[in-house]
Formats: sequence, C-alpha cells, structure tokens
Amino acid sequence: MNSTLPRMMNRSRKVLVLGRDTRTILAIARSLGRRNIEVHVGWCLATAPALRSRFVRCVHAIGEYSPQRTNWSKALRALVIEEEFDLVIPATEAAACALHRHRDQFADHPAFYFLEQRAFEIVFDKQRTYALAEQLRIPVPATRIMTAASLAGEPLTDVVFPAVVKPCASARDGDIGNKDFARTVNDMAEMYDHVELLLRHAPEVLVQEHFTGAGVGVELIADRGKILSAFQHRRLHETIGFGSTYRTAEALSPALLEASQRLMNSLQYTGVAMVEFRVDPSTGAWVMLDINGRFWGSLPLAVAAGADFPYYLYQLLVEGQRTISQDYQCGVRCRDLSADIRFALSSLRPKKAPNVSNEATLGWSVNRASHWQLLCDTVRGLTLKDHVDSFAVDDPRPAFYELCQLAATTLGWLGGKLRTSWQKIPLRQQHRHHTSDVPAS
Repeated sequence: MNSTLPRMMNRSRKVLVLGRDTRTILAIARSLGRRNIEVHVGWCLATAPALRSRFVRCVHAIGEYSPQRTNWSKALRALVIEEEFDLVIPATEAAACALHRHRDQFADHPAFYFLEQRAFEIVFDKQRTYALAEQLRIPVPATRIMTAASLAGEPLTDVVFPAVVKPCASARDGDIGNKDFARTVNDMAEMYDHVELLLRHAPEVLVQEHFTGAGVGVELIADRGKILSAFQHRRLHETIGFGSTYRTAEALSPALLEASQRLMNSLQYTGVAMVEFRVDPSTGAWVMLDINGRFWGSLPLAVAAGADFPYYLYQLLVEGQRTISQDYQCGVRCRDLSADIRFALSSLRPKKAPNVSNEATLGWSVNRASHWQLLCDTVRGLTLKDHVDSFAVDDPRPAFYELCQLAATTLGWLGGKLRTSWQKIPLRQQHRHHTSDVPAS
C-alpha cells in the first residue's frame, strides 16, 4: 500500500485481518470494532478464541496460502474487491511473508498493507537486521553464520555456552501454520543438533552470544522513518520461541527509543513494528535482538495500556492522520492465560532440554521464574489486578471459550495420565477382585 496516498473518499470502514495468532487478531478486532470499523478475518483456525469476539463481523474461508497454487490469491483478490475493504492487515509473520512474496498479484489494489521492499527484506531477515544495526552502531550480540558446509567442517572450539541458535527468518516459506524456533543451548552437542534441525528448512542458521537480561520491546508506528508514537513493555514471563506470556508496560527508555528511531529512519519505515532488546538490569547494558515488522504477540498489553496501535495504523494508512496519541499508562500488566499457566508448570518442573526431535516443544523452552515470583504473580491474577489477553468486559466470549478449551485440555491430560497409570498395574492386580473369592483347589 502506498501510505503517502491514503484513500480519503468513499471509505467503507471495513478491514480484513489475516493470520492465526488469536492474541493479535483479537486485539486488532477489539481496537477497530470499538471505533465502529467492521472487522473481517481470514486464514484463522476455526478453534481460535478470537473468532468468538463480538467485534469479528465475518470469518472468511479463504484457501490456505501455498507457493505452488494460485487459487488462494485469486480468492483473496475477489474477496477484497467484493467487500471493498479499506485495509488488509497481515497480523502474523507468516501471513506478512505470504502476501509480500506475491505482492505483484495485489499491486493494483491499494487496501493491502505492505512494507516497502527494502524494509521488508531487512526486518524479515535477522542476518540483514544485525548488519544494519552494526552499521548504525547499535549494540547486537556477537553472531556467526552456520551452513551445511560449516556444520560438516572443523569442530567449533570458540563458542561460549550458553549460546543461542536461531533461524534467519522464523516463518517457513510455503507453510503459514509453522515457524522455526530459537533455542538456548548449553553444550556443543545441543548446538549441533539444533543447527542441523534448522538447516532442514533454510540454508543458513545463526549462532549467537547469550546476553543475560530481561526482554524489552519498543513498539511503534512510523511514517517514512519518523516515529509517530511508541510504547515499551518488559517481559515478566517469557518463552524462547513464543515470546512473553506475562508482561508489564513501562516508561520509554530514551536510549532504546533513540536506537529504534535510527533504525526506522534508515529503513524509511512506514507502519507498525516492535524492536526487541535485551537489557541487563544490574548494569543497564543492552543489545538489540530483532525487529518484528508486523503486529506483535503482546499487542493486547499495548491496547490495554492505551497505546491503540491497530487504530493508529488505520488512522495513518486510511485516513492520512499523522498526529497520533503518544500517551499510555505505565504499570499495566497483561497475561496470555493458557500460555502463562503452561509457563508456570514448566517453571515448577525440573529443568530439562527440549526434545529436538519434537519441533512443537522447542518454542516452550522457558526462562525460569522463582517459586516466590510465580506465587506473587498468581496472587495478582487472582485478585484481578491484571488484564488477560482474551478477556474484556465488553467482549467476554473469547475468554469463556478459552477457559472451556483449557478445561477440555486439562481433562484430556488427566484422562491420559489415569489410563497410563492403569496400564502400568500388573494384570493379576487389576483383576484381583475377580479371583480373591475363589477357594484354593
């Protein structure tokens, strides 16, 4: 979309949101729906709690993205033309990559929200992101590139553990439903195992210095490189691959905001983004880890704190509004309920390395929290001091649906445990009640 030429006439006040992340979709739908903007959704799983929101007007069964087929793009084009959407928002990295790789097929329709080509190529490739940061003298962790050739070459002897192994891009080409995960590794064997796994999906993998500290995000909206509004959050509970499950809004750090502004200015960036940092609270030192060139998973926190980025994006791209609120409330906390329960259970269990053969578990390797911290955070939740991603007073159904899913999952898990325990009982003991009254011969 050409953001410098917003469509001011004949607006339908309708938006199409594409993607699978229920947190992001729900936050966008509530933000825009409360402004009487009609929200439609596509490419979202039917089981997503977000689809139960009263602010989701319609769910469209658009064919799944595939680089080998064109029926999905034809169906999407036809839908956008028929519904006359003001804006089409890819809400996840996979959706943004899918649309961008085929942007020529949508170039004649101004509703699609695309990043400029150079900005997209840099922010969706971590290797190029780090190169730009170093050029701008923004601190980043020491990073090396691993390929199949280097994996088979001389053993690495200078890697300091723990280290982080991460893909150059999280989204897999042609697979909108899956992603590749970063992982903290503690020895050479773990490192080689995860590098080998990631090389199945990409030609290059990054091995990075581990920087101790808290995850901090600077979320922003920019127009041609100028930041119009910014927000900062700190991760209180975080996983390696799925981001934070519990976070708090805090005041903007001048140093992190200035680094984010330099990045946006260099990219001449237009749209929303989150610049991810890691900050050592004991020294104040920090490094930049990533730029998310799309809406982020902790978006519900920003909206709850008053930084209404989905509406800011609509104002900028559709209404041409460049005077945007910069106010938000610090100290607000928000949690992804199901994920945070999983975080707590993972933190309470003895720590063990994730199973590399099971890719689905890799993103759930967690940064540990003390039992005391978990207790305090749980008390805050039980006393209703925190927001929940899926709950809103004016839109309770997604939270109710999430609780039903959580209950069903828990009952299924308990049932599986009981079946496993029963199967472990020796056969003679299982049938003891059938034989105890039989007299001896």
